[in-house]
Formats: sequence, C-alpha cells, structure tokens
Amino acid sequence: MNYTKEEVISELANGLKNSSYIIPLISDDMFIVEHEDKKTPLLSFIVDCFAEDNPNSTTEDELRIMKESGYYGLTLLSQKYSERYIPRYQGYIQKNRNNIKLKPTIKEFLNIVKPPLIITTSAFEIIEKELDEHYKSMWYTIEKSDNTPIDGSTPVVYHLFGNGEEVATDWVSNEKSLLKFLHFLHDSKYNPENLANYINKKCLLILGGLIPNWIFRFMWYPLISEDASRYPTGERGAGGYWLSSYDDDNFDNFLNQICFASVPEMEDVISEVTALIKKGRASVTDDNSQKPYDIFISYASHDEKTAINIKNYLQEKHNLRVWFDNSTGRVKEGGNYWTRIENGLKTSRYIMPIVTTQFLQRFLMCSTLGKEPEGLVKEINMAKEWFDNSERAQNRDNVYSLPIIINDETNIQTLNELAQKEIIPSELFKDIQCYFYFNDSDNSSETFRNHDWGQYKVK
Repeated sequence: MNYTKEEVISELANGLKNSSYIIPLISDDMFIVEHEDKKTPLLSFIVDCFAEDNPNSTTEDELRIMKESGYYGLTLLSQKYSERYIPRYQGYIQKNRNNIKLKPTIKEFLNIVKPPLIITTSAFEIIEKELDEHYKSMWYTIEKSDNTPIDGSTPVVYHLFGNGEEVATDWVSNEKSLLKFLHFLHDSKYNPENLANYINKKCLLILGGLIPNWIFRFMWYPLISEDASRYPTGERGAGGYWLSSYDDDNFDNFLNQICFASVPEMEDVISEVTALIKKGRASVTDDNSQKPYDIFISYASHDEKTAINIKNYLQEKHNLRVWFDNSTGRVKEGGNYWTRIENGLKTSRYIMPIVTTQFLQRFLMCSTLGKEPEGLVKEINMAKEWFDNSERAQNRDNVYSLPIIINDETNIQTLNELAQKEIIPSELFKDIQCYFYFNDSDNSSETFRNHDWGQYKVK
C-alpha cells in the first residue's frame, strides 16, 4: 500500500533511534559507474560493455530492452553470449572496480545511520568498499552459505544472491539463476538460519526498483515466518512458493498485514531523513561523552585472532562499544581504508593497542631501515596526531590509551625503550595504563580480567 512521503519519513526517523531496527536492502540499481564524466546505472553499463566489445551484435531496440528489464535483460544477454557471459560479466566488474559507486544519497545515508546489517542483491563487494566503517561480507550461496550467527556486534553486508567474486560459483546473473536461488531459499536444508533469526520483527527498508513483489511472494515470508502450519511439510522455511496461487487482491492484503509501505520518491525520502539526522547531530560537540565508540582496537594482522578474543570479551562481558577493523593485512589498493581508520579514531573515546613482538617489530624496522611509516605504524602515529589536537590531550595525565601486553612480559621493557627513543609516541604507552593478557591461561591474565573496564563506557 502507498503512504505519503511525510508518513514514511516519520516512521523511518523514529525507527532510526534504534539503528538495529532498520535493515536496508540495497538493490543492484542503487549502484552507478562513474566513467568518462558520465554516471551510468551499473546494469546498463554492463550491457554497454558487451555491446562495445561486440559491435553490431545487438540492435538499438535490443539494447534498450536489456537496459530497462532488470534480470530479464540479463537473461537476454546471457542467451546471446552463452558460455562467454559469466566470465565477461565478472571481468567488466573487476576492470571497473574503482569506478563502481553507491548512489551518493544512499552512501551518505548508510554512513550516517551505520546499520548493523545491510542486505544486498549484489553479488560483488561494492558496498563494503564504499562505506567508511568496515563491514564483514557474508554470502548466501547454494550449499555453501556462511551460517556464522549474526548478532549485530559486527557490521555485516549480507549478499543474498551469491558470491560473484569467485570464479565458477553460483550467483544470480539472470532470471534463471534468480529462480534457482529463490527455490533453495525455501528449502529448510538450505535456509539461511542466521539471517532469518536476525531479521525477524525488524523493519526492512527496500532501496531500489529491481526488487518486485517476488521478494515477498517467493522469498521473504519463508525467511521470517515462525508459523510452521503455513507449510505443507510443517517445517519452517520449507514448502515452496506458497503465495504464487494468490490473486493480486489477496497479495495486497498480505502486504497490508505485514505493514509493507511503499512510496515512489524513496530516494527523496532517504535524502530528507539523512538531512534530519545531520541536523540533529549538528549540535553535538567534541565532548567525549558524545563519541559513538568506547574503544578503538589497534593491532598487527598477525595478532588478529587475539584481538578478536579481546574485542568479544569487552563487548560481551562489559557491554563496551568497540571499533574493530578486521581487514588489517589485506587492505585493498585504491580503497578507503585510511579514511575508515581515521574516522574510527575520531569517533572513539579510547585507543587500545595490542602490543606483541610482531607489533613492536614494525616500529623497530621503520626506525632501523629509515622507512616511511606504513600499516600499523601509520595508524599509531595517526592516533597520536588526533589526540594531540583534541581537547583531551590538554591534560597530559588524562588516560586515553589502554595498551594490552600479550604473553611476553619482556615486551614492556622493549616498549619503554622505544618510547624513550621516541620511536613510538610515549603518551600512548604510559606504564600505569598497560595491562597483561595471556593467551594460554585465563588465570594468568589478572591485570586484564580484574581491571574495571566498565569505567570506560559512557554512562
């Protein structure tokens, strides 16, 4: 059913007071390609690429239909180019990777709202590379889905239609593969329970026009329904296309029952909601109480497993909001990694360096070889620069760094030596704020586990 813009804006604004309540679903037509001073919808760009590489193979009418018909247009492409279709499609994406963007309106909205879960029909890591905050990629692929629990603690982009990043894998590339995915989503054996459990009783925000009523008629209800009696087999998530025999009136009634609201000017709605959020935050000062994260964890890629354990402990035992980036060591060239790190530092109240031999070796190598700061070294220097320019640094006794020494107590001696030689910023590594954490024994981590971490949470 249709609602007015004002009604939808009001509903969204209220829902966004709890960001985990809103789940954006980003359709393929929310992506554009910036190429030769033009901004072209992604699927139209793919059609143009095929046409340019195969001149005179398609008529103007065929090109128009392909560009205007969503997945049906992709079906026409796949029929024309047969076995060459999939590798060429993937190749065009990879070749133009740095030019593929989210529509600016959608990107700004997601960067401000920071939803814990974003669902997308795109089979490529486009959203993850566009947003300031790091999002983990999860993929629904037939028989090989990642069923790691989704709990909101780690931001996730869930790719509902497979993984097009891999060669020769299942992903939705035309209508035939779309129907195949929808069929398996109904099968209790292949139903993505992690997604189904998280989305139940939340608000789905559909952004894009390539998601017709099949998302409800053939897919969404089987994912979220807890009423097993709906299914012939009596199993949740099984039973086939249960709405397919309903007429349009009954389907409209169904949409009304599940509170489905649509508004033609959805991008305008998102722009206005974004403006309202920005206006509401304009009065926020640089006061530490306004920081959205309690602790920023900084670590060497070699120590990722330990860093994750510490992050989970702080989140689960002390309910701290932890900024954590698990892309360290695999930074993609041309990405916005350092923008993400800088934003993470600026929006966190404390930094927590995970100090290991590997961590310290980075600084020793830069000092010995005279290298420019890179990786972890650059991150720590960026943190120092930020804190030196903040109000908190005016009081040099104020603790804003919480180093964790891992396993080897002799690392504290190396740490002090590096600080005295000004190889590392001494103000980030004061003796009084270092805590020991041992991987092999919980009992030996007394200075870590007995510390009152709750004091660093905004009350």
